[in-house]
Amino acid sequence: MQRLQLEHGHAYPALRTTRTLEGLEAATAQGLLDAADEAVLAEAWRLATDLRGAIALRGKTRDKDVLPGDTRELGVLGEILSLRLSGAQLADRYGRVTRRSRAVTERVFFGWDPEQ
Repeated sequence: MQRLQLEHGHAYPALRTTRTLEGLEAATAQGLLDAADEAVLAEAWRLATDLRGAIALRGKTRDKDVLPGDTRELGVLGEILSLRLSGAQLADRYGRVTRRSRAVTERVFFGWDPEQ
């Protein structure tokens, strides 16, 4: 997102925000980002942010940016977030969401096309 903001912020004032979701919406409104790509990136941002907050609330680790590998701990995080997912289901969801957002990021922001 910051790449679009740096490249186009001079032309589009709505991109000049520190709020990620607002920046994504502004990029889409200006035609810099496809709506489907915005949805993928927004979902990933929300899930990562929610998980980081749940990890902080759990308070069992000092590193709030590392997802626990233990499915029981993931289950606790899912409970904190009221996701109604088991630890394994949360791990699967996280994996799907992050793979999709990585593919969008690589394609949109770095020009990498997995089809080439």
